[in-house]
Amino acid sequence: MLIGNGLGAALFIHVVRTISEFRERKESTQVHNLFDIANNTVRYLRDGLDKQTAQATAKIIYERMPVAAVSITDASQVLAHVGQGADHHLPGKPYITKSTKKVIVTGKAIFHRDREKIGCDHGDCPFHSGVIVPLRKGGEIVGTLKVYGSRAFELNRIQYEMVKGLGDLFSLQLELKDIEVKDRLLAVAEIKHLQAQINPHFLFNSLNTIASFCRTAPEKARELILDLSLYMRKNLDSSRGFIRLRDELEQIQSYLAIEKA
Repeated sequence: MLIGNGLGAALFIHVVRTISEFRERKESTQVHNLFDIANNTVRYLRDGLDKQTAQATAKIIYERMPVAAVSITDASQVLAHVGQGADHHLPGKPYITKSTKKVIVTGKAIFHRDREKIGCDHGDCPFHSGVIVPLRKGGEIVGTLKVYGSRAFELNRIQYEMVKGLGDLFSLQLELKDIEVKDRLLAVAEIKHLQAQINPHFLFNSLNTIASFCRTAPEKARELILDLSLYMRKNLDSSRGFIRLRDELEQIQSYLAIEKA
């Protein structure tokens, strides 16, 4: 009896240890997948959230998580859908699940293990579970990240936490993109402000110089007028995003010609 109890206890301990080791390996694999997803998606979301970046991001997640489908929406329509259900969860069309609308309205992540709660009205929709998390930018809900499960791919609590983490990461990346754009616009505005301060002073000095040459060296005055017109024309062209090196050198030469005079 004692031997039997001892063997039973040893077997029980072995089973518990095996289950614990399996869970640790499983969680470790999922954590590794999370970092892998983050590392591979960050370069796409640097460009903001649109159909192209959403498609690339959804594909990466789908290839690295055992799920039935991955979907990304903005505040009104599906941007990308990879996996099962692609016949009715169509990119470019309004999202059709009630749970997606709920997340966009409330800003709270949800995890449903009930097909009815997902709220897809399509009769053949294969999804029996779903994780939907909000994507934020500037304090507003701009979209959702959705991962769906089916009978063959049941979702669990760990996957829920993973998707929430990805949603936070993507929201941060979108926020950084917005800040980057604002910084660029601010830099352009500051440059234009400096140009507005410098140009009048430079212009008046140049005109005085040209006026003096009109009496003593008319030909030189004509050359300076051409240099000034070239410089001012290019300097006042605010629509140029990129400037060719040749154009920049010509502008510098015009400026130096006026200053040397």
